[in-house]
Amino acid sequence: MGAAGGYVDYDFRVSNKSTNPYGVDFIVYGNAFNGNPEAGAVKVFGYKTADETKGGKWYDLAGSLYYDTAVTRNNRNLIYGKGSKRLNYKYNGYNNNNFVEFGGSSTLWWPLNPGKDYDTINGINAGMPFEEELVRVNAAHDEITYKDVCLVKDTDTNGDYQFGYFDVHGNGSNYGTAINPYTANNSSQGGDGYDLSWAVDENGEPVVLDHITKVRAYTAAALKTDGSGAFTTASIFGETSAEVCGIYGVNGTGGKAATKLPTVKKGDTVVPTQNMGVETVSVDANTTFTFTTQADNLYVNGEKLTSGSNRNFNVISGSTRYVQVITQSGTEAPYVTVLKLTNR
Repeated sequence: MGAAGGYVDYDFRVSNKSTNPYGVDFIVYGNAFNGNPEAGAVKVFGYKTADETKGGKWYDLAGSLYYDTAVTRNNRNLIYGKGSKRLNYKYNGYNNNNFVEFGGSSTLWWPLNPGKDYDTINGINAGMPFEEELVRVNAAHDEITYKDVCLVKDTDTNGDYQFGYFDVHGNGSNYGTAINPYTANNSSQGGDGYDLSWAVDENGEPVVLDHITKVRAYTAAALKTDGSGAFTTASIFGETSAEVCGIYGVNGTGGKAATKLPTVKKGDTVVPTQNMGVETVSVDANTTFTFTTQADNLYVNGEKLTSGSNRNFNVISGSTRYVQVITQSGTEAPYVTVLKLTNR
């Protein structure tokens, strides 16, 4: 799909069902084998009720890195500009190492002539039906802009993308059969499952969706791990580009609503939570929370914890920080709740 922001949209109607195994509603297949992930993220066009006349919206599905402080999301602009063998870019208005140099035999990142340049050099069949249109559009525009992109750190470790990212776990061959996204490891096969209960609004707060009609899969792994905000360049390939082989709805049943919930404490005070809800909590600059549960799996902002773990959160005066808490057991759907930490 190309470098960061490159995407493909699928018309794909899926209902949000807790009776699906692990609560997974659809699966994206992209990685032919385990290892070397080029992580992609997903947006969905969804509706809160069955009545589509009330209008739908695009929502992010919040993966395990979504609330990580090193991740940038929402209200971001990524602008690519033309440049021979050089992919010029601006990220959120700033030039960060402001180009990616294409390697190998690549010459241009946009087609200038039908059947020539980047298409034929990379062995792609010339004369594709859309090629003339691509040439026309690219001749008229010097830049292409992606808005509201979500960029995550680019690493070669599957475990860094536990759930909510595709082109990570190997495809396997049991298409439509969900694996547990909360226990999948580096050797797991079965693609990357998505739960519509991960949907969040532009603030990162949970949204209860009835169903969706579109899936947008896009390249998200782009930033270097050094915190510079600069893009990675993937060796001879010239770019980090997520891959999609297909999307399947989930087969089978066996799931059910979550029965083992988290207990969250700020000091000795229990913080109330609700599934798919947000609880506002007043905090100081540094506040410690304790998380306990009888569930098999406990995640706090994408980090897998053991029951009874403490975590400290820094919240600058006058600001807000979100903390996602997930518990999940067996084939049950997850319990997903978000704490809105405010330091006023």
